[in-house]
Amino acid sequence: MISEETDIRFHNYTESGKEWLNSKATDNAESYITPKFGENLMQEKNIIATRKDENIFNKLYSSAGESVFFDDCTQDWTKNWSLDGKVGYVENSDEGMALYAGSEIKDNTHHVVLWTKQSFSGDLLIEYDYTRIDKRDRQVNIIYIQATGCEVGEYSKDIFQWNELREEPAMNCYYDNMNVLHISYAALSAEGDYIRARRYRPDFNDKMNGTDLGSQYNTGFFNTGIKHHITIIKKGYDLYMKVSNDEKTMLYKWNYKDHPAIIEGPVGLRQMFSRSALYKNFTVKQITSNHKTKR
Repeated sequence: MISEETDIRFHNYTESGKEWLNSKATDNAESYITPKFGENLMQEKNIIATRKDENIFNKLYSSAGESVFFDDCTQDWTKNWSLDGKVGYVENSDEGMALYAGSEIKDNTHHVVLWTKQSFSGDLLIEYDYTRIDKRDRQVNIIYIQATGCEVGEYSKDIFQWNELREEPAMNCYYDNMNVLHISYAALSAEGDYIRARRYRPDFNDKMNGTDLGSQYNTGFFNTGIKHHITIIKKGYDLYMKVSNDEKTMLYKWNYKDHPAIIEGPVGLRQMFSRSALYKNFTVKQITSNHKTKR
């Protein structure tokens, strides 16, 4: 857990607006009914990895090469990262890289997305420490994996060629115009959270309909101030996410074989409006294993 003596500012939103706290944030979340632990409200396919999945994940993890990207997140973020949005911002400290969205709910200018300046090709291992530093009971964090533009009109394959179109980082600018894998996590409150994966399909012209790869509700992770280690592997059409803290570890798995392959692009970190988080030791490696995934 982050010490109360830390310089990291916990992000706490109340009815009166934004408050910066130099100690552990208080809970101002509204009460609402949440499902039982582990229940999947949508009755979707189970994304909890099997023992076989775990064995494959471990082999893929061991096969990863040297780091092709590493940032301990304590130094100037602008060297390695590019920011979408004019309201959200980043602060570096010895604790890591704190990413803050704006405070205004339902104002798209208050979303924030932070992209690696580097683009990555092929199968990847992405690994980092994540700590939630807000106490919101709404909204979500997202990691984008290998984003490219849809190559229609202004939306060229290289997303950095249309940065100015994302100065207001509304969600539709991404799912309408990018080919990318998306994992949302640390959603809502710690009591009612979910993890979900998507493969955006701008060619569908139907927002995010048809993009859902599966969800898991009430994971028991992502309490405010608790460090989590996250490991993501994208191998072929298989996508894994391992989440660990001092109390538990869980591995989730999706397959997106019903969609075109995601092959290259940068990695992005999204904080929806009013959300904030601390990142550290962000690492990307390429996977060299010959293990094949089913199409």
